Amino acid sequence: MEFRILGPLEVAVDGRLLDLGRPKQRAVLGVLLLRAGTVVSLEHLVDELWGEDPPAQAVASLQAYVSHLRRLLKPDLLLSQPPGYRLAIGPGDLDATRFERLAAHGRLLLDAGEPDRAAETLRRALALWRGDVLDGLEIAPGERARLDGMRLAALEDRITADLTLGRHAAVADELRRLVAAHPYRENLRALQMRALYRSGRQAEALDVYQETRRLLDAELGIEPSPSLSHLHQQILGHAPELDPPAPAPEPEPAPAETFVGRAEQLAVLRGALDGRGRLVLVSGEPGIGKTRLAEEAAPDAVWGRCTEEPGAPPFWPWIQILEKLNLPAELEPGPGLPVVDVEAVRFRFCRTIVATLRQRAPLVLVLDDLHWADAGSLRLLTTLAAELHTTPILVIATYRAEGRRALTDTLAALARLPVVERLPLDGLREDDVRSLMAARLGDDVDPDDQLVHVVHDRSAGNPFFVVELIRLLGSRRRLAAAQQAAAHEVPEGVRDVLRRRISGLPEQTQAILLVAAVVGREFDLGVLRDVSGLDDDRVLAAVEAALLSGLILEEASAGRFRFTHALVREAIYDDVSRARQARLHARVAASLGDRGGAHWWLAAPVVGTAKALPHLLTAADRALASLAHEEAAELLEHALTLLAAEPPVARSELDIHLRLATLHAQLDGARSVAGRRAMTRVRALAEELADIPAYRTLYEVAVARGEHAEARELAERMVAAGGGALAHLAAGRTLWCLGDPAAAREHLVRSLDLAVSEDPDSPHEVTIRLQLAPVLDLLGERAAADVHLAVAIGRARDLPPLARAGVFTSTALIHALRRDVPVAGEHARHALDLAGPQPAWFSYAAAVAAWVRALDGDPAGGVRSLRASLDEIRSRGARHLVGWVLGLLAEAEALAGNTGEGLRLLREARSLVAETGERMYEGNLDDLERRLAQS
Repeated sequence: MEFRILGPLEVAVDGRLLDLGRPKQRAVLGVLLLRAGTVVSLEHLVDELWGEDPPAQAVASLQAYVSHLRRLLKPDLLLSQPPGYRLAIGPGDLDATRFERLAAHGRLLLDAGEPDRAAETLRRALALWRGDVLDGLEIAPGERARLDGMRLAALEDRITADLTLGRHAAVADELRRLVAAHPYRENLRALQMRALYRSGRQAEALDVYQETRRLLDAELGIEPSPSLSHLHQQILGHAPELDPPAPAPEPEPAPAETFVGRAEQLAVLRGALDGRGRLVLVSGEPGIGKTRLAEEAAPDAVWGRCTEEPGAPPFWPWIQILEKLNLPAELEPGPGLPVVDVEAVRFRFCRTIVATLRQRAPLVLVLDDLHWADAGSLRLLTTLAAELHTTPILVIATYRAEGRRALTDTLAALARLPVVERLPLDGLREDDVRSLMAARLGDDVDPDDQLVHVVHDRSAGNPFFVVELIRLLGSRRRLAAAQQAAAHEVPEGVRDVLRRRISGLPEQTQAILLVAAVVGREFDLGVLRDVSGLDDDRVLAAVEAALLSGLILEEASAGRFRFTHALVREAIYDDVSRARQARLHARVAASLGDRGGAHWWLAAPVVGTAKALPHLLTAADRALASLAHEEAAELLEHALTLLAAEPPVARSELDIHLRLATLHAQLDGARSVAGRRAMTRVRALAEELADIPAYRTLYEVAVARGEHAEARELAERMVAAGGGALAHLAAGRTLWCLGDPAAAREHLVRSLDLAVSEDPDSPHEVTIRLQLAPVLDLLGERAAADVHLAVAIGRARDLPPLARAGVFTSTALIHALRRDVPVAGEHARHALDLAGPQPAWFSYAAAVAAWVRALDGDPAGGVRSLRASLDEIRSRGARHLVGWVLGLLAEAEALAGNTGEGLRLLREARSLVAETGERMYEGNLDDLERRLAQS
């Protein structure tokens, strides 16, 4: 019988919950459980149930509740003992007792310098909580508060252990939520400051301290504690003791050969094989058997395995699935995309792959280790899941419950879909552990009860841990001869088990496994040969010995292998010093060359910044070319870290910050916080170096944000620095935006002269003429503007499709400003046709096409499309030309019969014009306002 008070009150017998009756009766049991093992007086029980004004029959009612409870519970559990009652349950029967014991043990392990075991123990303790103590019962506030305090303390200890293990990035977001819930708890704020600082977010860490200081002063009139103030000073001074430790690896499950237990979960998965589209999310801790369950439930599924290896390509699990289905798996995003294209390209790519998979339905797919999936793979899963309600594809995805932020966001998005079902796994029951041990040790063996209990208790029912412990025990003879000795020899951590298994291998195999561990989860013979210096035969002999040991598996591709589980790789990797790791990473990087990626970062202490940096930048470029922008950002951050340890090289730092700023603009648009930070540094370095390309990048971002005063200042700097044709183009463009066409023409004419004189085939001529045309329109020189448009369109014939799409977008805008509706619509359609799968940058062309649609007799459809285009533009934080698009939408709404909404949108457009200073389309808004007033 199991009693649970860490959440709503529950009593379970063999997994079945008992009906505990009315609230007062439940409250009696709750009070007794809070003081289990001790006598609770009648007076105390009456006071808890009725307070200071009990009814006359309170004692009689209480006795009736006790009588009913005795019929529900096991005999001799609820005892009468003067002056009241005592609940005689064992310490393992109550979840609160187990929690306190585990929490105390976790703290002892933390104090003893064993953070990995402490974190695991504390997670087991915290997993017992299902909600507030005795949720729904208003009793014993003091005892409930005590348990809540212990829960928070255990949570702090677990986070401290995770920080010690280098998991600062994983806990930073968790701490943000905890601090919001407990704003006066300084220990939480100290942990948050450490996590942010170790994640490279020093400014945010300092902000936490200032916020704490303001809160304590305003609400309590006190200063932060000396320890928090000292931490603040350490962060300001970059104290070495705050540096993050090496990230602690987390164990990965190894499937047991024999499948036991999991009957309910297996039934769920097999029930999902009914031909309907479903997504089943199988979650649990490392080693709990997620992969093994999927294998058992869907033996014919097509698998895609995610990897934590730094060099894995984007969309890796999906590429594996496509290859196994003999479908094309190459991603060709196209060169030179504008900074706002990445999301649209990803979207179109995802839709293409989903359409390809639908053609092969029905299918059963397994995505294994989703917690290691890259952002693109998660996006593709979300896209496919949205189509499953009409597609006979079953997707089983396994993941660790504590994944990256990207996985957390994906799970939140998937939770809204009716085709999604979650299937969490926990440890095997003791009877299942007995069955697993019997199967592993032979059908004629019935393991001793005491040994089964020890194995179950030490492993918490984790199948991988159970299997490894059985392997260590060795043989049936050893079990029969020395039960107690075998039980006491069970190691505290699976890492020790793996070390013992590995130590039994030949020395050459151990050496090759170390090289393989440095390479990553997957590796090939060629890299092992290059790094080890052994010939092919000796490398292959060592690998075959590892294969026979079960530590690695052979992949379908010839010469490629992978560790059975990440835990194996991590145990090997962490057993050598950082210095030796760096040397081996240097050899791996040399073997892989520009494909070395993060290996160059890890090898930098050996090869030096000068050698590692170019390879890191090349790896970032490769990641960008594959739309792996998050991976590229990480590599660029590594590059900055390397650069910071060298003598100041402003030019190199500027180049990297420029890349980062552009990359974050591609990912998040103009509102990117990380992009703004990078731009701030770019600005400082640009002024230091008077760097015109940097000024140009800053200028483009300022224009996109609608910050035209800033853009004008940057353009003037470029002109003053001798920036040539592009500097005058920037100045002319900004003056046009600000409503000064005469001054704009002077700069643009100068820009055109410089461009053509420097290069008769200047690639900038088309852009300059496209900017001159609307300027001349404002000056009333329509014929001259038409000449420039004709020349620009003629020169654009030889440009690549995306560049031509940009030209037609510009001409569509110009003709729309003129209210030349048929031509504007024609050019907008040309732009969108040429854009192909990259429509995001051409949202303005889409807006013009939607406006023409509204004017051509479909105002409702035009409104829908215009709003979609406006949302796309605003989602990137852009404000340039947004006021004009609002005007188009206002006109479409009026045509749809919503004049009031049209006038509101027009007021919004006017307000935006006042904020940004964009005057070039103000005449169009004036004309629209007159027409709406007359309607």
